Amino acid sequence: MKKEADTAWLFTTTSPKEIFSSYKNIDYSKDLIIAVDAGLERVNKLGIEPDLIIGDMDTLSPELLEQYPNTEKIKYDIQKNHTDTELAILWCLEHNLKQVVIINGLTNRFDHSLGLLQNLALLHSKNVTARIESERQVVFFLTNKSHLNEYEGCLLSLFAYGGDATIKNSEGLFFPLKNLTLSPLHTRGISNNVISSSITIELDKGLILAIFTK
Repeated sequence: MKKEADTAWLFTTTSPKEIFSSYKNIDYSKDLIIAVDAGLERVNKLGIEPDLIIGDMDTLSPELLEQYPNTEKIKYDIQKNHTDTELAILWCLEHNLKQVVIINGLTNRFDHSLGLLQNLALLHSKNVTARIESERQVVFFLTNKSHLNEYEGCLLSLFAYGGDATIKNSEGLFFPLKNLTLSPLHTRGISNNVISSSITIELDKGLILAIFTK
């Protein structure tokens, strides 16, 4: 295990062939690579060595698992109260990781996607920087003042989470957001355009989920 690591990449069962920020930009020598159940298949295809394999292993082939005899494994009973991804997140919290990236295709299982939002909310509540990355999307909660530099040309959708949320000001968006209150019952924050290499979104109150799409 990498003792000085502060970032963990969680490869879940539906990890795509590529992610928004590119697999090549992961610092494999420093960051923790965690294979969540059958997420080990993507890790294996990338030819990288996981630091941890975790889950109930119900969708992971024994033959693939046998290729990693020296890797730490945490196996849970199938009858459990948490998803495999949440078990990995709880492990990250227990080990004081500062940043967690959940790699997931965000396809086929809408219930699992909603579960991942709950995972993000848990990490956010613990002051852990976290996001979900699929091939074309990045999902995370905004901070009180978010400065972002990687999303020029993307679509941006914003959702109030857990109650009304007010945006104090913004820079770098096609539709400027100023003193705008978003409601969890309406879709006003969907499909803005990022028109600058650097954007800023400042919140006045509430919690807002941001989704950037290539």
